[in-house]
Amino acid sequence: MSIVLHMLVTAAALLGVLWLISKWRFFQIEHINRRWLSGLFLLKVVAGLCVWAVYTYYYPYRNTSDAFRYYDDAMVILSSLPADPKVFFNFMLGINADAPEMQAYYEQMRGWTSAYNYGIAHDNPTVIRLNVIIGLFSRGYYHVHTVAFAAMSMIGTVAAYKAISRWIRPPGHLPSLVLLLTMPSLLFWTDGVLKEAPLIMGLGLLLLAWFRLLFEGYTHWRLALLILTLSLLIFIKGYVLVAIIPALIGSLLWKWAGVKWGGWVFLGAHIALFLLALHAHYVFIGGDFLYVLQKKQTDFYNVAELQSAGSTIEIPRVDNVGDFLLHAPGAVYRTYFRPDFRDVQGPFHVLAFLEGVFCLVLVALSAGIRQMQNRPPLMLSLSIASAIITFGVIVGSVVPVLGALTRYKVPGLLLLVMLCCIWIDWSKLVRLSPGIARALKM
Repeated sequence: MSIVLHMLVTAAALLGVLWLISKWRFFQIEHINRRWLSGLFLLKVVAGLCVWAVYTYYYPYRNTSDAFRYYDDAMVILSSLPADPKVFFNFMLGINADAPEMQAYYEQMRGWTSAYNYGIAHDNPTVIRLNVIIGLFSRGYYHVHTVAFAAMSMIGTVAAYKAISRWIRPPGHLPSLVLLLTMPSLLFWTDGVLKEAPLIMGLGLLLLAWFRLLFEGYTHWRLALLILTLSLLIFIKGYVLVAIIPALIGSLLWKWAGVKWGGWVFLGAHIALFLLALHAHYVFIGGDFLYVLQKKQTDFYNVAELQSAGSTIEIPRVDNVGDFLLHAPGAVYRTYFRPDFRDVQGPFHVLAFLEGVFCLVLVALSAGIRQMQNRPPLMLSLSIASAIITFGVIVGSVVPVLGALTRYKVPGLLLLVMLCCIWIDWSKLVRLSPGIARALKM
């Protein structure tokens, strides 16, 4: 009976999101039929079910799996609501953490606290609280959370597409959205009950607010959305915000400085922010940029050894500024294009390798079959490129496990696909490839 109820409640949640897609103005997109959006969302839900299946049958370690830890901890917090509402609100508001009545619940939780802290925000509680909010309506049925997280990811990806749609040349609108939604890493990692779903929602909405402020003008709503999503990223994945901040500040200063000096101001902002990052530890411990990178790298190696990770690789240490800059190109390559042909050991590596090859093809197409008319603004292209590179350097300097790289690269991969989509001349590509033309007419 519980399985039947689980299926019925999940189906109701799924129908609710499909209804939302059919009615909400946000999903009214020029050149794209809502039926495509509904079909793509169903694909994302299937991907979320695959995440559950992989971590249920292929990696059946529930106590350490992110796919279950956040959900399980949320259920512990929810159990306190009828028994002790004060404890429930302490968890949700982040207050009275040392109260004696909280200890019994801490002992049942596996993800609320972290052994790895560097003086910066711990992001697990945010995702657990999201699961608690969903749990108020899900009755504890796991796949309602799967549908909800897939919906968050859908909102973020559609927002990212809308942020760049004005620079996509027909007939590239549908292919661009499909690419953003179905790149294997994006499809798999952003649709499970993981941090990546709210992360992509926050990132996509941030990009939408940011680009519209830059190119369409100021409104109170756009500024409010920008501030809200910046705050969300701080508590979901702070390193993504660190990767975006130079481009965000640089582009705003470029807009203020004007065409003549904007590019130089953009470059100067990046240099100034890098120098600030190197000396921020004089203000707070979490600001020791290179120290945090090296500690995270060391912690990754330790966890990989404890879990006997089979895809660990050697990466350079982050000991000083010179080494960090010297190894930056290799870090970017590792982030976006490893595992490569040297690393393939199983089906997951094969898929990740093919995705990397496809990314290289996209980059080649955006360079070789690029738009000559209606080019995207240089400020836009350089802002996205800055975020891609900065993100790649950070992740590639820290993560020595190929399996983890396929997950951690997700925000950067979204940005990379966005940049390629606005530079490819889709009409020329269709003329050169009749097969693509036929596919677009389907």
